[in-house]
Amino acid sequence: MDPIDVQILLELMNDAQLPFSEISRRIGISRETVRKRFEKMMKEGSIKKLMVLVDGHKIGEQGAAFLMITCLRDANKEVVFQNLEATTDVCLVTQLIGDFDFFVWVRAKSLPQIGQVVNDIRGCEGIDQIETLLLPQTYFAFSLLPKITIKCDGMDLPKR
Repeated sequence: MDPIDVQILLELMNDAQLPFSEISRRIGISRETVRKRFEKMMKEGSIKKLMVLVDGHKIGEQGAAFLMITCLRDANKEVVFQNLEATTDVCLVTQLIGDFDFFVWVRAKSLPQIGQVVNDIRGCEGIDQIETLLLPQTYFAFSLLPKITIKCDGMDLPKR
């Protein structure tokens, strides 16, 4: 990736519906260059997919739960990951290094629903312990845009 690819990614991370013509205007390259670079990044897997960020409260969710999961010592973490990923209402699974093995983000329609998800996960092969954090209200929105300078092939790009 070069600095132009990074600039295209930053624009798309801010608004994935932004037309290529607008991206080209903002970063000073042709629309066709943006299109070709976008297609190349999709093909190479730098861009895995474009997604919609949903306001859960507007669709009836009451909050969220973060689950910090510890596996049994001899657990196959790939199997654990696949089981977590397939669990209903799980919207993010990531492996961790530290006191916990996995972080899981669950969308919460109700407290009983969270309890059901936790029970489902407890039944998965290789799970030892689950620590649950309930988030009844989110007071801020988050952005996936980086808040720091990005280094790309030794060239600094300005903070956004």
